[in-house]
Amino acid sequence: MIVNMQQPRDGNYLLIVDIDGTINEMGQKFDHARVRDIPPMEAAKEVLRAFLKRGSTIVYLTGRNEVEYKNETLDWLARHGFPGGEAVVFYSKKYGAWTWKSYISFKLSEIAKLERDNENQEILILDDNDSILRAAVKEGRKGFKIRSPRDWHELKARFINQASLF
Repeated sequence: MIVNMQQPRDGNYLLIVDIDGTINEMGQKFDHARVRDIPPMEAAKEVLRAFLKRGSTIVYLTGRNEVEYKNETLDWLARHGFPGGEAVVFYSKKYGAWTWKSYISFKLSEIAKLERDNENQEILILDDNDSILRAAVKEGRKGFKIRSPRDWHELKARFINQASLF
């Protein structure tokens, strides 16, 4: 599902990419036991590398708790060859105990901060969460819902046809 989508003239985005259910096959329910071994969506790597080659920047924005999951997450990104793994924003205790409401607040606050810090790049949010995407669009941002490899292929096809990105 494409939400409020128009490509910038140069194809250069600040991609804000969710991890669980977006670049891996975690699904909609987070499973602590599977964090280390969850399979990646191979199509995600291909598409993200193409954006990176074009000059886009990748920041992973995850609801995973930094204290519990930082090392495992960074290791997983590197082990599976995901580009841009040095830029990961984790849920932190400054947002309080993890609840659905605090998670949404965290994501939207961090997206706004990233947008302010990178004003020369257009924001494109890649997430599996409808609530995040709806709220982002309501605030005038662009997003693309990704829950499967097919969605990555759809994103790629859209840019092949419209921006010759690949």
